[in-house]
Amino acid sequence: MFDKLEEVVKRYDKLNEKLADPSIYDKQKEFKAVSSEKSSLEAIVENYLKYKKVKSDLEDTKDILKNEKDEELRSMAKEELSELDSKISELEEKLKVLLLPKDPLDDKNVMIEIRAGAGGNEA
Repeated sequence: MFDKLEEVVKRYDKLNEKLADPSIYDKQKEFKAVSSEKSSLEAIVENYLKYKKVKSDLEDTKDILKNEKDEELRSMAKEELSELDSKISELEEKLKVLLLPKDPLDDKNVMIEIRAGAGGNEA
């Protein structure tokens, strides 16, 4: 899963580089496609970066628990450890959902017509 996330981050960075190039604005179709792909990857990248930060915080907190002698600081680290564990599992679930392939029909429009009926077959 994390290899896939790293690929998504690399792709997101490449798209940002393309959008930073002023010549892309001359090609509207390419600009629209790149912008659309970038926006579809944005939520995944943001959540992955949050996950990496929380994971780093978790490691720091474990180090504090292992090496710190002050009891007050250790108790604060224990509280933070449980919060970080729950955040990590929450972010992992969110990332799993975000990595699911999207249905190609999700971007299509639909028209629904609603009519009032007076019972019988129309109700």
